[in-house]
Amino acid sequence: MKITAKSILPIIATLALLGGIIAFGRSNQNVAVADAYHARIATMIKAIPEVIGDWHGTDMPLPNEAVALLRPNAVCSRQYVNQKTGDHLIFLLIQCRTARDMLGHYPPVCYKSNGYQMRSGIKQLWQTEELNMEAMEYEFFRALPTKTVRLVVGNALILPDGRFVRDMETVRAMAGDHVKQAFGAAQMQVRLIPQNELTEKQRMAIYEQFLGETRDVILAITTGVKS
Repeated sequence: MKITAKSILPIIATLALLGGIIAFGRSNQNVAVADAYHARIATMIKAIPEVIGDWHGTDMPLPNEAVALLRPNAVCSRQYVNQKTGDHLIFLLIQCRTARDMLGHYPPVCYKSNGYQMRSGIKQLWQTEELNMEAMEYEFFRALPTKTVRLVVGNALILPDGRFVRDMETVRAMAGDHVKQAFGAAQMQVRLIPQNELTEKQRMAIYEQFLGETRDVILAITTGVKS
């Protein structure tokens, strides 16, 4: 039998239809898995303790504009006060259902939009049991009529495929991945408001203390999808 373009068109159409059915089934399965993953992460973030060592926390709701920007699946936004030193910090762990929603919430962007200038950005590695988290420490300042306000912010981006990254480029790439983007992204931030000047070693100890206390949920976030 002579094979012509006209004779193989039905075969091509059938294969395309089968491919579409398979892709649709996989997509629905992926959404169901992602929904279960997001529900589990939300439960774990809600359970982050209000007392961490000498730090006692009070919930601080995110501003409405931040909620509108991030559309978070789950948030821990809390001010902690050290009962021994009087130091304050703001702890944030934010997890979004899609990686794209995280793009606008990034210290070099959001602090600048609030009138701060970035003085420095230093790469760090936060370590605790089972975790080696790539992170950044930023220093910001804002000149006021009577004083200069200084903030030190530790920040790490957490991806559902097991990676910790320091900038938004990788998060932006994940936002374009049709499989991984359904599992979102997360960000851990520790904003220090010390009563006394803290050394680099003291600041690192604080970052790693909070990382240790949130280890289980951080690990859960990193197991959403295979890399």
